[in-house]
Amino acid sequence: MNYLLIIKEIEKAGPKSCYFLFGNETFLLEKSIEYLKEKFISKEFIEYNFRKFNLKDDNFSDIINFLSSYSFFQSEKKIAVIDIGSSAEMKISREDEIVLKDYLTNPSDFSILVFKAHLTARQIKDTELHSILEKRCRFFEMRPLEIGDIQSLVKERISKEKKDISMEALNYLIDSVGKDICKLMSEVEKILIFIEKKDRIDVEDVESLVEGTRSFEAWELTNSILAENIEKSLKVFNRLIFDGNDLLKIFSYISKGFNNYYRAKLMILNGYNRDEIIKELRITYNKYKFFNSLEKIEMENLMAIQKLLIEADIKLKTTVSSKIMIEKLIIDIIEVGLKS
Repeated sequence: MNYLLIIKEIEKAGPKSCYFLFGNETFLLEKSIEYLKEKFISKEFIEYNFRKFNLKDDNFSDIINFLSSYSFFQSEKKIAVIDIGSSAEMKISREDEIVLKDYLTNPSDFSILVFKAHLTARQIKDTELHSILEKRCRFFEMRPLEIGDIQSLVKERISKEKKDISMEALNYLIDSVGKDICKLMSEVEKILIFIEKKDRIDVEDVESLVEGTRSFEAWELTNSILAENIEKSLKVFNRLIFDGNDLLKIFSYISKGFNNYYRAKLMILNGYNRDEIIKELRITYNKYKFFNSLEKIEMENLMAIQKLLIEADIKLKTTVSSKIMIEKLIIDIIEVGLKS
C-alpha cells in the first residue's frame, strides 16, 4: 500500500478510525498526514482539532482523551498523530495497552488516530504495537512511487500555484534530479520561486536552475581538491553521497570542474577575456576565486589531471564503480596531478 492507495480508499469508502503509516519515504508519510488534515479539518479549526504526539513524552490516556473529547464542530474530525520515529525497540506499558485496546474496540466516530513510523514492514512486525493494532488498524507502507505517479505529484503541486509544466520540462526535471521525492519536491519549490509570474514552466526554466545547482556542486568539490586538502575533499564527497548523488554523478562534478579550468587555460591562450570565458563555461559561483585558482595552477598540472580523469572514466565504464575508486581519484589528483 502507498500514498496514492490511501487516498483512493478514503475517497471511495471514507476514513478509518485508525491508520498506521510507515516506511522510509519521509515526504510521502508527511504528505499522507497532510492529506488527512486538509480533507477532514477546515483551516480555521486545525489549531483545535489536530495534534501531534510522541510516546516518549505523552501517554495513551492523554491521546485518547483528546480523541474522545466532544467536538463543538460536528462536521470537523479530530486527528491525533503519534510519531513513533525509527525505534523498533519501543515498549508500551500494560496500562497504555489496555487504554488503547479499549478505545479501538469502540473508537470515536469523529476522530482519526494515526501512527507514523520510519520503519520497514519487517521491523513493524517485531514491535509490541503491531500485535495490538494488527486487526484494529489500517496499515499503509509508503513505498517509492512509479514514474507516472511521481509526475502526477509534481504536476499537482505546480497546479496549486495555478501554473503548468511542459512534459519535456517535467521529464528533464526528474531525469536530472532523480526519483527521491524529498529532493525532487525541494527543486520544484525553487523552480516556482524562480519563474515568478510565468504561468508555464518550460525546459529552459528547469535547465537554468539545475545547471546552477550542478555548477555550485562541481565548484565546491573541485575547489576543495584544488586546496590540496584531502580530508576536506573526502568530507565534501561523502556529503554529496549522503545527499543522494550517485558515484557517476559525483565523478561528473569532478570532471566538469577540472575541464572548466583546462578549457579556461586554452581560451586564455587563444585570446579570450574573462567575460567571454564566464559566458562560455557558464561560471555562476565564486568567479573571483575561479580565476584566482586558474592563475595558480599550471597547464602541465591540468594535463596530468585530464589523464587521471580519462583513466578513471574508462574504469568506471568497464568495471563496477565503487566509492573507493572515486576516493582514490580525489587523492591521486591532489598527490599526483597537482604536484606533478
